Amino acid sequence: MTAPPTSQRPLTTGPSSPSTTPPTPPYRLHYWPGVPGRGEPIRLCFEATQTPYTDVPNRGEGMSTLASLISPTSTGTGATNPPHFAPPVLEHGDLFISQLPNILLYLGPQLGLAGAAQPPPPQQEAEVREGNANAIYHINQLALTALDGFVNEVHETHHPIAVSLYYEDQIPAAKTRARDYLTARLPKFLAYFERALASPASQGGEYLHGGRLT
Repeated sequence: MTAPPTSQRPLTTGPSSPSTTPPTPPYRLHYWPGVPGRGEPIRLCFEATQTPYTDVPNRGEGMSTLASLISPTSTGTGATNPPHFAPPVLEHGDLFISQLPNILLYLGPQLGLAGAAQPPPPQQEAEVREGNANAIYHINQLALTALDGFVNEVHETHHPIAVSLYYEDQIPAAKTRARDYLTARLPKFLAYFERALASPASQGGEYLHGGRLT
């Protein structure tokens, strides 16, 4: 029997004892149903780390919760969460945050994807200790560059005139923008990540940073 997808697995917290900390709140992702889009990098983080989560609009709750979170009349959730402009929105306990880079920055340490959790032992060189302590910022730099090159600029090839217009309403301009992206922009981003893999910070060339999945 095959295991169910991670997004449908029950949240497990391991054995409990009187001295254990409270169970970790479940992760809930609010994004457009049936659309990979900007929700996909978040799903990949959960799937890569086998972290249970609920893809809310795709798991029986429909659009009602997402619609309320991004409603023009919403003033936020609870006392500390401001309103959201657009999805994705991540719900984790009492915390509601939006904006894809912001969500990834939050999930990195939570899921063990932010590089070394602690600086190395004192006997290691100071430069290496400082690099490991700052790994999350270097990983965020790489993530933001990837989102620029492979998400934001790709989206703009489909909506080069106006985001409010359908792709079908701007096909000639979209074709021009797509050609420019493929010939002028995409090669630059691919070359950048080749350099990142070849850099000492990659630690071997298999991963972009620190010799591990981030």
